[in-house]
Amino acid sequence: MQVKPESCIAVGDREYDVLAGKKAGSLTALVLRDSFSVYEKIKPDYILKSLEELPDIIRPPRSPEKK
Repeated sequence: MQVKPESCIAVGDREYDVLAGKKAGSLTALVLRDSFSVYEKIKPDYILKSLEELPDIIRPPRSPEKK
């Protein structure tokens, strides 16, 4: 797959998941397992309460319907 890291998002529930994504040059999303204060220092691009929120951040925004 010839995909540029900056067009990807690394999703994980551990500190090292976010750090690996940042090192690769990707956006990062952290799925919370514990208190966010534990993860504040790693500064993920997105914080998710569950994986069910993932489509909301990867889906392109819809344009308003034209009449």
